[in-house]
Amino acid sequence: MRLAIYGTFFTVALAAVIFIMFQPPSEQITASSSIDMIHNKNSVLSFGDQDAPVSIVEYSSFQCPNCRTLHENTGSLLKEKIADGTVHYTFKHVAFEHFAFDNVIFEHVTEENSADLETVSHIFSSQPAWSNYSDAADVLKDLKLNSPAGEIDERQVEMEQAMWEFEELGLRGVPTMFINGRQFSGSYDEAFIRNIIEEESR
Repeated sequence: MRLAIYGTFFTVALAAVIFIMFQPPSEQITASSSIDMIHNKNSVLSFGDQDAPVSIVEYSSFQCPNCRTLHENTGSLLKEKIADGTVHYTFKHVAFEHFAFDNVIFEHVTEENSADLETVSHIFSSQPAWSNYSDAADVLKDLKLNSPAGEIDERQVEMEQAMWEFEELGLRGVPTMFINGRQFSGSYDEAFIRNIIEEESR
């Protein structure tokens, strides 16, 4: 009887965690103090003209299935809008303990091996394969990632900063995107994000 109760409690708790981490899409306008916080673009994964009319800051996780879906939907659009000078995009890695390889992947991302969005796209597109590995070394080998020790330290500082911002902003899950301060949480399709970018660039 006691085992059944514990089992039920665990199932309910797990469902609650999944609901919080992968909440459905929503939108809101952030306060000015929060906008100042997310405009901190200290991330190795920062692309485009800093003075572009549209700033996109995304809090994300490489091993999150919904984050992968968002990038499959919008990756080509982001590349297009970065290339034509419309968008400056910053990827902020948020580390969650139940994603085993998130941190080690981000720790080995460098300016040299991530000069454009292709690295991010490759990591997400191959997620179904590497997420099933049992050893982090195999993940890094598959993704062809390496990093000097000094840069690993830099990535760890970036992760700590991103997690602090995530908590200070009161965010409940990833992916969460801020487009010129407007918050969008969840996996949107390309048409929706394109429309928001066009609104903000007028």
